[in-house]
Amino acid sequence: MTTLAAPSPRKLPVWQTVGACYATVARNLGQLMRISWLWLLIMLPIYAGLLWLHWKWQQEDAIDYLYPLAFEWPVLGSIALDVWLNPLGPYLFLFVLFVVEWPFLASIAVAWHRLLLSRERVTAPAYLRLDGAVRRYVLYSFLLSLFAVGGVLLLALIIAEYSSLVSMRVSELGDFGWLLRVGISNVGQIIAMLVYAAIVLLVLPRLSLVLPAVALGVRLSLAQAWRMSHGNTLRLALATLLCCLPAFAPMLAALLWAESYGTVDGAGYVVREVINCLSYAVLAIFAVTLLSLTYRLFSSQRAEGASPPA
Repeated sequence: MTTLAAPSPRKLPVWQTVGACYATVARNLGQLMRISWLWLLIMLPIYAGLLWLHWKWQQEDAIDYLYPLAFEWPVLGSIALDVWLNPLGPYLFLFVLFVVEWPFLASIAVAWHRLLLSRERVTAPAYLRLDGAVRRYVLYSFLLSLFAVGGVLLLALIIAEYSSLVSMRVSELGDFGWLLRVGISNVGQIIAMLVYAAIVLLVLPRLSLVLPAVALGVRLSLAQAWRMSHGNTLRLALATLLCCLPAFAPMLAALLWAESYGTVDGAGYVVREVINCLSYAVLAIFAVTLLSLTYRLFSSQRAEGASPPA
């Protein structure tokens, strides 16, 4: 009986894949608009409302808007007061914003994956999808994001705890103690940023191969996604950089340009941030495209390496 050798890990052709990523998006712009326009229209007032509240929360007179609200709608007003009085209040609104937009981004991503991997085109004038595939996509993408952010938060807590221990001895150490505390804080921030970048570039691209499988209804665990891309960690990291950073560069430049003008009024802040949110939603399609192309490459290798039927 002849024994079939397992195929060697397939290497991702980085430059070819990056070129294909941009070309694929350019060829399917019509489908992208068809898939996303209604979702963007729905999210526009939601973005505007939440961002307006976030801006108000940053103003010193925000409490003046909440007391009348507490009298008119006691339950809603009391919740709003509790959130505002919490020092994390503004960040809680941003968290709500992220949670609200997740299904809408997942719905677009599922349709895009299915277009590229199974040629399933959206023919209806408008597209809305919130079925089981989208819900599972939301769950997996949330867990992956939580893994990336959670690791950095854990590291930040450890550094903060160590910094607090040092601060307790600042009086004993004098000026050296103060410098040591500042140094720990700065070094800790740099370490946290490097850890986050390492997770995003070296770990998430491999684990995220589970997302196209979820969109197609294919059962693929995180462990299997990790194994199927064995030997391609650095290649995937480079491809991710080349596909995502140039696509997001115009948005980042516009954001820095807007920030250079200093403080803006509420309407200007909302318009600027809504444009940023909508731009991110559209430009994220480059990351989704890269996932589709890499999944197709590695899943075909996985199928070739499967044991033949008896």
